[in-house]
Amino acid sequence: MERVPTSERILPTVSIEQNLSPKQKIAKGRMADEDFSIKNENGEKIGNFTLLIKWSPNKEAGVAYLNTINVNGARGRGYGRAAYVKIIDYLKQKNITFKSTESKLSRRSKKAWDYLVQEGLARLVDEGKVDESVEDEGYSTAQYEAI
Repeated sequence: MERVPTSERILPTVSIEQNLSPKQKIAKGRMADEDFSIKNENGEKIGNFTLLIKWSPNKEAGVAYLNTINVNGARGRGYGRAAYVKIIDYLKQKNITFKSTESKLSRRSKKAWDYLVQEGLARLVDEGKVDESVEDEGYSTAQYEAI
């Protein structure tokens, strides 16, 4: 089921597509990196992201963390936020819990997670601390989880 934001700003339409490398196709361990492309409403690739997935021993459930996300030439237009919403939907279908990070968030990542909380798609687990002198990784120690 596609989620519709409750805020006044409508997000652009995006799709995500897994890029299966030969290594990913045969991964048998309890941890895996999965690479994806982000495509716009015209099917053009506008970015990519990598998920780190940690599986339970029986691989019936897991926890995923967004390792990296890049949106090329489309910053500030909502494509990143739209990708986060698609990631949540994708992971829910696979019984995988989506969490913010095991380390520290960048300023942009924190803004994206705050948006998801505002939209009722995530919850703040731990407020953490913010270091205003840092822009990239290390800006915030807040912890979030998709719901």
